[in-house]
Amino acid sequence: MSSVEVIFDKKVAQAHEEAVLTYIVQLSESGLPAILSLDHFAKLSGFTAEAVFGMTNSPCSYYRSFDLRKKSGGKRRIDAPLPTLLRAQRWILRNILETRACHPAAKAYLSDTSIKLNARFHRAQTNILKMDVSDFFGSISEFEVTSMFEGMGYRRKVAIGLAKICCLDGALPQGAPTSGYLSNLFMHDFDKEFFSHCRKKNYRYTRYADDITISSHKLDRGEVVATVSSMLSNIGLRVNKSKTRLMKPNNRQKVTGVVVNTRLSVERTLLKKIRQECYFVQKFGIYGHARKTGSKDPRACLERLLGQVSHAVFIRSDDKYLKKMKALLLEERRNAFGF
Repeated sequence: MSSVEVIFDKKVAQAHEEAVLTYIVQLSESGLPAILSLDHFAKLSGFTAEAVFGMTNSPCSYYRSFDLRKKSGGKRRIDAPLPTLLRAQRWILRNILETRACHPAAKAYLSDTSIKLNARFHRAQTNILKMDVSDFFGSISEFEVTSMFEGMGYRRKVAIGLAKICCLDGALPQGAPTSGYLSNLFMHDFDKEFFSHCRKKNYRYTRYADDITISSHKLDRGEVVATVSSMLSNIGLRVNKSKTRLMKPNNRQKVTGVVVNTRLSVERTLLKKIRQECYFVQKFGIYGHARKTGSKDPRACLERLLGQVSHAVFIRSDDKYLKKMKALLLEERRNAFGF
């Protein structure tokens, strides 16, 4: 953290000087950048004061919104920040948010975690209970985000400005790089309290964004659902009851898309499809395979298949056949498209 030099006007009272210096020291000792005002934030982050004024006073002008189809049906609204706001949010994420610790039960939006690491905690368990939080980001309000920045030590005006840069329509937007980490910080006390509850019950607990997973060889579904629902209600969140599901060993137990019944794996239907498509690519080449499957874009067809194989290799890192198929597809891409 670089040093901060503050020069006061001669008319400034000594008590005010001391308060400002104390504020700077407290933030610096916490590993946070000392931000005295939004104008100061603009200078620190490389923006003009006018740009920061626009981002905090008319945030809707800095987003591109669109809908994505969900696998389960329906649509999910994505609010993607435009380049200027995106750069400001990334500055806040890197310099402020990522200096704060999330609870170990939180497995999303962190550089050292993944869906595989999240799933690994629940491998080979008799009972796996999955729960989902309704409208997760949309339920975390701008007021609560402001409170989080104030809790870090920022003055209220600065905290309000930072929150406005991170929020849209009064809540966290799905699509902003800051939303995930802010949600983890918001859920810290819930994660801590529920993790402690699970340890007493000999349960395993992780949370991947809005996806809550609890597993154990002996698990009281009713007690867990009631406890989670009550604790979420205390912080203004609620369980999506339609997505609450208890999985037994005779079912396909999936955690964040990874099969965990005995070993970490991907679905058999996907593995079968991958093997079949790789066979045809090996036999006919990607152009021949694309013609046979009716694909109008051979390159997109290959990239899709390569993505599926790469995902399978990541989950099943000891599978020699999948590694061989990935190498085959990479070679086919070099031969067909030159990269």
